[in-house]
Amino acid sequence: VLQPIESWREHLTWKSVIQVQHAGQFIYCATPYAIFRYDKANSEFSRKSKVNGLSDIGISAMHVDKLTGSVIIAYKSKWIDIWRGDKVFPIPDLKITRVPGDFTVNSILVNNGIAYLSTNAGVILLDIQKLEIRERWLPGLREDQWVTSSICRIGDNWYASTKYGLKTIKS
Repeated sequence: VLQPIESWREHLTWKSVIQVQHAGQFIYCATPYAIFRYDKANSEFSRKSKVNGLSDIGISAMHVDKLTGSVIIAYKSKWIDIWRGDKVFPIPDLKITRVPGDFTVNSILVNNGIAYLSTNAGVILLDIQKLEIRERWLPGLREDQWVTSSICRIGDNWYASTKYGLKTIKS
């Protein structure tokens, strides 16, 4: 397909996939530069990049909320996007916060409409529907203990993986 004159065209690699997730009839793949989605029902690909709606490049993590179909995208720049339907909702909160700390997102888990962002400054809770940060959980008393690579829930308990081992987080 030819692009109209004076329009942007993508020249991004789609081979360096950093994360893949299955949700319903779609398979989502994140690269450092964009997200692409494969529709298993009609064998079609669609792409989202900075050229057509994403806020940035340098994707660090992605998660698909199977309940709402929302795709949560985190960038190394600490910017967050929520891709829902045909719209992308930018969330600059971690990028513009005055709270000290490295809010680089390492992984994302979604539970009951809340995205749990494991960051280098603890776990950030993001309300997917309201598009706002709810709170922050710290897995330790000192700042060097806050680096969280991932989080999981077992029953009523939350656990965070840190460089100091597995930590229980009180919610």
